[in-house]
Amino acid sequence: MEIILILIPIIAAIHVFREHNKKVVWWEYLILILGSIIICLITKMAIIGIITADTEYLGGYITKTTYYEPWTELVTVTKTNEKGETYTVEEKEYHSEKYTYQTNISKKEKTCTRKEHEELKHLFSTYPKFRELNRRSYDKDGDAYDYFWSGSNLTMRTITEKHIYKNPMKGSNSIFKLTRKDREKLYEYPKIKDKDQRVLIGRNNIIDQRLRILNARLGKEYQIRVFVIIFPGEYGVSISEDQKRYWEGGNKNELVVCLGMSGDSVVWCNPFSWCDSPEIETRIKGWYIENPKFDLVSFCDYLEPLIKKYWVRKKFSDFNYITTEIPIWGYLIIFIITLIYVTLISNWIVHNEY
Repeated sequence: MEIILILIPIIAAIHVFREHNKKVVWWEYLILILGSIIICLITKMAIIGIITADTEYLGGYITKTTYYEPWTELVTVTKTNEKGETYTVEEKEYHSEKYTYQTNISKKEKTCTRKEHEELKHLFSTYPKFRELNRRSYDKDGDAYDYFWSGSNLTMRTITEKHIYKNPMKGSNSIFKLTRKDREKLYEYPKIKDKDQRVLIGRNNIIDQRLRILNARLGKEYQIRVFVIIFPGEYGVSISEDQKRYWEGGNKNELVVCLGMSGDSVVWCNPFSWCDSPEIETRIKGWYIENPKFDLVSFCDYLEPLIKKYWVRKKFSDFNYITTEIPIWGYLIIFIITLIYVTLISNWIVHNEY
């Protein structure tokens, strides 16, 4: 297919040479041919970027919420009078109150509603810290009041943020591709709702706050995201392998613990991740053999020191040797863009003044 794309500008150059040789200088042929090749390469790289783009979920927590008072700013404005002379005047510009929050993932302030701010204030149960902003104002200078999280798990507000990264596995026909299988028994990634994501999948009646706290505490420092997926025990452990293929092995920061349950007891366990060492997965299987009764709090208490000792997030740059296979639609886009470029440049070559 690449050969056909390269032949397009060459054929166009031959046609221009035959029909309009006296109107064309030598370097214009270079613009036609080399320019087309560069356009092809850039478009191909862009398509590969789209194909290999993947989304991972980062767990964290809100560290503070801030209330900014309304204020009136003094703005210097330059104007011109009827004689064309310029002069400056000071005008008042009103700014309404604002509410923001910050997380441990990013120091950047993000806007929130007044309702969200009040909920965080109530959850944190801490006194506000006054902050003088010393703004250049007319009457109200708009100071700030910060409410900081105390650090207790009881008052933690967990959050989930998306992060785009390059996943070379998405661009290959790997064993993790699920082809024409019954997906009704498998799970999608939970959606982020109210700034957070459910991490216990399959049993909505079970509170997963302890697991969210574990992800929030360890997510940034250890680059990990733990999901627990519960299946009916009668499905058999093979359903977890289907889930693994459906999620294409999971994201690079994920530890996915698949459990088969009968009542409140775990009958099989099959974790998966991209971690080079199977140490964590092996120990989790052993723990559930000794502790078959499902208790998410106890499991998280066991898992936390295990992650701190053994978890090393997989570097997906190790997979850069994998060749990304461009689909038919990708080549079609490259072909159309190249054809448009060749047509426009050929027309310019024939009609310009050189």
